Amino acid sequence: MFITDACVGCAFCMLVCPYNAIVVFGRARVDYETCNACMKCIMYCPNSAIGVEFLESGLESGLESGLESGYQEPQEPKSERFRIT
Repeated sequence: MFITDACVGCAFCMLVCPYNAIVVFGRARVDYETCNACMKCIMYCPNSAIGVEFLESGLESGLESGLESGYQEPQEPKSERFRIT
């Protein structure tokens, strides 16, 4: 995941992230240790400011099929490492 210059700091991505992997200080920042690549932030960003780069071949088709079927909550979420209040 990466944040582009289109980010306006609205924090919507932070609110929809089920892993609390995004913090916003001016612009959104992703905690890659906590992020589970569920793509929920990408689907809900009003400015399309979040991108993804695949490092393994074949993942693109998995993303496309996941987006077509709609978001589903992860089966086994990672434990929370921090809470944003």
